[in-house]
Amino acid sequence: MAARVLQWLNRPANALSQIVSALSPGGQAVILDYNHEKIAWNPTPPDTFRSFYDAFLCWRSDTGMDNTIADHLANMFQNAGLKEITSTAQHEQTRNF
Repeated sequence: MAARVLQWLNRPANALSQIVSALSPGGQAVILDYNHEKIAWNPTPPDTFRSFYDAFLCWRSDTGMDNTIADHLANMFQNAGLKEITSTAQHEQTRNF
């Protein structure tokens, strides 16, 4: 299991290969990660925060990280030789009370 890990790597396919190699026959890999570009803000954050977040995404991209990795995981799994791949959206919500 890897939760919120592959998004921080500039070569996540290498890490996934290591995960696959560690599986027992019939074993399962469970991966949870984000698509940073699909985050919805409600209410809309201040412009200063949006500028910071846009710079954060640019930094991630410049260092080779995939800001949309969640959308690429199923294909990565297939390329790593995994079978019976299931992808499920896991939307997180935060509320201020």
